[in-house]
Amino acid sequence: MLPNYAIIAITLNCNSRCVMCNIWKNKVTNEMQPGEYLRLPPSLREINVTGGEPFLREDIDEVIKYIKKACMNPRIIISSNGYMPEKIESKMKKIISMYKNVGLRISLDGPKSIHNKIRGVNNAYQRAIESIIRVKKLGLRDIGIAMTVSNLNVGNIYEVFKISRKLGVQFTVSAASSSDIFFGRIDDQIKYFNFKEFENQIKLISKERLSSLNIKEWARAWYENLLKNYIKSAKRPFTCDAGDGFFYMDSQGNIHACHIIQSFIGNIGHYESFKEIWNNENRKKILKITRSCNRCWMVCTFKSQINKNKILIGLSILKKRFTR
Repeated sequence: MLPNYAIIAITLNCNSRCVMCNIWKNKVTNEMQPGEYLRLPPSLREINVTGGEPFLREDIDEVIKYIKKACMNPRIIISSNGYMPEKIESKMKKIISMYKNVGLRISLDGPKSIHNKIRGVNNAYQRAIESIIRVKKLGLRDIGIAMTVSNLNVGNIYEVFKISRKLGVQFTVSAASSSDIFFGRIDDQIKYFNFKEFENQIKLISKERLSSLNIKEWARAWYENLLKNYIKSAKRPFTCDAGDGFFYMDSQGNIHACHIIQSFIGNIGHYESFKEIWNNENRKKILKITRSCNRCWMVCTFKSQINKNKILIGLSILKKRFTR
């Protein structure tokens, strides 16, 4: 079976200086050309287009066009730091005009002073907010704020959630993590945060989500509760799907089972077809590692498990809603 989900970094260059990520130190050249994305498997149903900062690519709209052409109408989410509001507005206008099944996630890690400190550039907060407002005016509905939690902002999660509510956009939260091949290693003083404070912040969000009549809000509360449990126990609630239903590809076509551990499968430009990559011996060996891995808890690495466990997950979500 070919994978259904992927994170695709279309550039490994960045214009932020984030304290929990070392991508900004890259000076990467010879990145994949738009037409090379036709090599992606048609099986992909959801793709996170990321970086670095994906809007640094002048041809991002062309890249999206070829990804769309290669796959069968996938949901494409573009993840950005929001630092270039004018360019983001211009490029998203082009992308929306040719493809409707697209969304945008802007990173926001706290109120102005904290976000600017974490992102390491001036006016990062103001520009991120402006990017959201500009793209909303284009009529795009699938917009959200993505927050990465660390020791620097664990007490501000609910505050950022309220900002998302005020702006009328979605909110997602994840924990800062080290990555052998993507983010790089981060300082433990940043990575590890006060769990009790995190738990209290998630409870505040959960209370609001579960009081809603929107089942998607219940599902988000359920997921955030699993994140809380993972941070406490360091054990994933579902087997990792990396290298099976999910993969990560960098901007030079290197395919890994995931974006956290060393898990190289092959380069997309070195094979006749994606199926040939997916059937090679590297992937089979890596699966033995990923299926017992507890290095992270991210929604992208268990999405195919949702399809396999729909009834149990549905019952868990309902239980969370009605026993709150």
